[in-house]
Amino acid sequence: MEQVSDLASWISISSQDPTKNPEKSAKTLPHDFVTISITLARPRMTDTSQVRDDLAKFQSLFQGLTDAIHKVIVGQNEVVEGVLTALLAGGHVLLEGVPGIGKTMLVRCLGQALDMSNSRIQFTPDLMPADITGTQVIEEGHKLRFQAGPIHTHLLLADEINRATPKTQSALLEAMQELQVTVAGETRKLPKPF
Repeated sequence: MEQVSDLASWISISSQDPTKNPEKSAKTLPHDFVTISITLARPRMTDTSQVRDDLAKFQSLFQGLTDAIHKVIVGQNEVVEGVLTALLAGGHVLLEGVPGIGKTMLVRCLGQALDMSNSRIQFTPDLMPADITGTQVIEEGHKLRFQAGPIHTHLLLADEINRATPKTQSALLEAMQELQVTVAGETRKLPKPF
């Protein structure tokens, strides 16, 4: 199995302090996936030789991750590279295509390879905003507890978004734009990256 150590050191993905835990333990994944350790972004560097070395390492790690995903997702080179680039840039991706071309599998592979949570929402006309953002539930003793919805994840596949009501779509748009959701008047941050 190919080991990749720190692709994410180039971007802020984890909330861990690298001085306390410099390397996250690698997770072994099925299907010969690449293993990634995630740390915080590196401090600014002034030594150009170090920058060149790190850039070459980043390119190698990016290619390793791309190759690992292509072990499961055959073809779709532009899609895989586009999704990875959007993830590294902190953006969002609109994947369009007929059923069966691997959109869900791509999100799952990426989540496993980067050790990130992922979920899928099937949008329907009767889906309510609370179904995706979460809601308050009553526990014993009449206490309220927040039950997080599927949007509280790193990688989210929102399938057939055009079928949802505008109110439900706006809840997703808040999450995409502001990286947070508002439930019962309380704002909750989403994990990074989202």
